[in-house]
Amino acid sequence: MTTSSASEPAVSPSREAAGGASGQVAGRALLVVAALIAAGTAGFELARLGGSSDATLIVGSWRTFGLIVFAGLFALVAWRPTSYPGVLELSILHKVAVTLVAVNNTQAADAWGVVVVDGLIAIALIAGYLLLGCYRAWKPARTAARPSAKEQARQDRKSSAAGGRTARPGSGAQGGSESQGGSGTPGGDASQGSGSESSGPESSRPQSS
Repeated sequence: MTTSSASEPAVSPSREAAGGASGQVAGRALLVVAALIAAGTAGFELARLGGSSDATLIVGSWRTFGLIVFAGLFALVAWRPTSYPGVLELSILHKVAVTLVAVNNTQAADAWGVVVVDGLIAIALIAGYLLLGCYRAWKPARTAARPSAKEQARQDRKSSAAGGRTARPGSGAQGGSESQGGSGTPGGDASQGSGSESSGPESSRPQSS
């Protein structure tokens, strides 16, 4: 008897996002846009580093290379939304914090530029995070090849029961009939036959008075 596997089919965590297929496309597009904004701003800042003073060179370099790193991270998450737990959460925290600092200090140099660039990146990241269901990256992936422990125990019970039912007819009924036919009945007939043969001559012998 063959048992059919009832294990659940593999489901990609990213496919369970709230937006479905259209949400996948929109979420990936938003992350790509965020990566392009970060890369474009990094190129603009890199061009400005040549004319920076000693007071702003280190700060400008930090922001420039940080934007390059962020652009790469956004592209990686857009490629595999549920393979990098914590990356998008930390990126959202950084961009929101920088935007809030710039909003509260509009008198600082380039404050409005930071508000526009980092604010747009933060909005795109939050929307992409929700559409792609990137929070599912913290959950282990389910596989179809390995059934659950309960299902495995059920399959083991079915296979053992099937093996017991196929083993009983060959060893019980047939073996018993062979033992009865081979040893019991023929042996009993032979003993009875010999007894009747031995008593035959004695019964025909004349009695003495």
